[in-house]
Amino acid sequence: MADAPKDLLDAIENRFPRVTASRSFIVAIVTALGIGFAVSHFLSSTEVSALKQQVELYKAKLQVGSPDEALKKLKDLEDRVQAIQPKPDRQLSQEQKKSLAASLAPIAKDITQLWIFYEGTGEEARFANDFAAVLRDLKIPTFGPMPGYGSLSTDRGVLVGLRDPRKPSALALRFIDALRQGGIDASTTYWAGDQGDIDFDLFVAGQ
Repeated sequence: MADAPKDLLDAIENRFPRVTASRSFIVAIVTALGIGFAVSHFLSSTEVSALKQQVELYKAKLQVGSPDEALKKLKDLEDRVQAIQPKPDRQLSQEQKKSLAASLAPIAKDITQLWIFYEGTGEEARFANDFAAVLRDLKIPTFGPMPGYGSLSTDRGVLVGLRDPRKPSALALRFIDALRQGGIDASTTYWAGDQGDIDFDLFVAGQ
């Protein structure tokens, strides 16, 4: 009986006088309650410890130190997946065709011929044909579109090939400006062609 807290035993005896004669029974109950609390506390601590270990395991697997870092890694992964998705085909909308025709019209009569090339895929051929249709509507004599290849490995998009990029003709510069005014982000590359007096061509490379 000495193991049970005296104040607690006295309180129980005062509250339940009929069980005073069974003091040993009261001691047993109090002792059991104490053991139960200790076991409960131990189980609670064990559960928390297990959860902490699980969190650390997840961190190790994800190789992150915080939720923000985990979100960043997820965003990086999404960007990498997006980067390898097929790109939609390029095409000139009706509005773009009108804008391009308006910007090219002032120099149409000066372009006595224009070679049009595309890099070789169906997407590039169809996109090149969009340009050819606009040029033909302006009565600009065109040859092609026909398959070709870029002079540089970095050639991408819509390009104006120049025989001598260091000394482009005034008409070549006006043609480039007209494309850009028409909403086409045109750049330049080398062109090995030597047909006629026009020192430039139109080349549609890959995206």
